[in-house]
Parts: sequence; C-alpha cells; structure tokens
Amino acid sequence: MLRGKDTPAREVRALREEGHVPRKSLGQNFLVDPNLLRKIADAAELSPADRVVEIGSGPGTLTELLADRALVVYSSEIDRGLLERQRERLRGRENVIFAPGDFLEFDLAGAAAGGKMVVVGNIPYRATARILERLMVHSSCIRRAVLCVQKEVAERIAAPPGSRSFGRISLLVRYRARVDLLFRVGPSAFRPRPRVESAVIALRFHDPLPVRAANEKALFDLARALFGGRRKMIRSGLRNYRPLSPEALRRVEEIARVDLRARPEDLDVEAWCRLSDAVEATG
Repeated sequence: MLRGKDTPAREVRALREEGHVPRKSLGQNFLVDPNLLRKIADAAELSPADRVVEIGSGPGTLTELLADRALVVYSSEIDRGLLERQRERLRGRENVIFAPGDFLEFDLAGAAAGGKMVVVGNIPYRATARILERLMVHSSCIRRAVLCVQKEVAERIAAPPGSRSFGRISLLVRYRARVDLLFRVGPSAFRPRPRVESAVIALRFHDPLPVRAANEKALFDLARALFGGRRKMIRSGLRNYRPLSPEALRRVEEIARVDLRARPEDLDVEAWCRLSDAVEATG
C-alpha cells in the first residue's frame, strides 16, 4: 500500500531534486493522485493468483499497489534511471520483476507462463496505437487490460459502430475485447501536467471470439484502407482497395449482406467480418 497520501507527488519531487528531468520523447507524465492510482489498481480486478505487466511503470507508485494484490508484477520501464529508483523503493518486494526496455519488445507470452495475465499502464500518448496493436496481437494470453490514455483516444476506442468517432482503432479493439470507458483524469493529476485530459479504459478480452474473420490480416488491411477514406461510401473505398468489377462488387454486397452505399463507421464488427470474407472470396 502507498505510504501516506502525498507519497506519489513526493516521489516525483524527489526525482526532480535528484536531477531527473521528465523526458517528453518518452511521454513521461507521472500520475501522482493517490486516489486515482488506487482506482486504477481496483479496476484491474486482481486476485492473488494473477500475473501482471505494468507498462511504463515510472517511479513505481502504481507498481507498489499492484504488487500488494497480485502474484507477480513485471515492471516494464524504458528509462533505466527510473527503474533503478524503483529498485530502491520496492526493495524486499520479491514479487516484482524489473523489466528494463521498450514494452513493445517485452515477452508477453513468456510472462503469462501459459495462462492469462492482466496488463495495466499509464500509456505514453505517442505510443498508444502501437501498444494497443501489440496487445491485440497477444490477446490470447491477456485476460484484462486497464489503461490510462488521452481522453480523445479513449473515446475513439470506446466509440460504438454508427458513431462519427468509430474508426479503425475502434474496430481493432472491439474485435478482440469488450471496451469500458471507466473515468476521466484531469491534467492536475499528473506531474508534469499534460495539456490534454486523459481517461482510463478497461478491456476485457473475448475468449473465445464471438465473431471471427476467415483472414484476420485481410480484415485489418481492409479496415485500414476503408477508414483511410472516411465519409466515403464503402463501394468507393473497395474500388481503391482492389480492382473489383461492377459484377464483383454486386457479389460482395450479396455475400456480405452489406449495403455498399454505407460508410465504414456504419458497420459493426460482425458486418466487417462478413465484408472482409466476401472481398477475399470474390477477389
């Protein structure tokens, strides 16, 4: 448990006094509100048997809360100076494993040890898309993820089909997981303060998938192409994606049971899978 109400803020002040300057290139905005840290740890819904990976663990304040609740916590941090600070703070915590380096290269399957893990993190804004894509690739070994991201990105991820915000990242995540937008986090909860608001989302990964595309790579390639021409009809996007004749487009429409006059954001996950399968079968 955190030792005192202001412990996270004191930890960040101590880092500054020791000469550590938050690195903008790494998205280092440390969450210092102890109540919000506890809410994130609570949202992870951990049991004493859970294995946890924390992304960008910084000074280790959230790591400490996670270690109180889980079997083991892998503390992934690219800044080796911060990781050394963590080692001092968490000395004696035998269930914390320090993992220096980029999370994008972290061995998720190895950490899961044949089971399913929980992923928690205050995500660097610039790396959000790449981190989400990596989590989706390894979704078979993840039970739940609780992530603090930029509020605008959280709203896009959680956007339902048919809304203007529904896009490729919404589809990518909803294909693999149920998405819940939990709560917002204001700039004052961080040091240094970011210029934008944040939000915490929870992803509960499907097992098994409720709907599956015959070729998942083809599905996401198609989504990238069609969402690249937002507000255009699917028919127009398909013509640019693949040279399909008018007759082939009619077959796609019939097989997929999708109106090609619709726009990409109008389709739900199941319709996207049917469309991708139909394009592959026809093309």
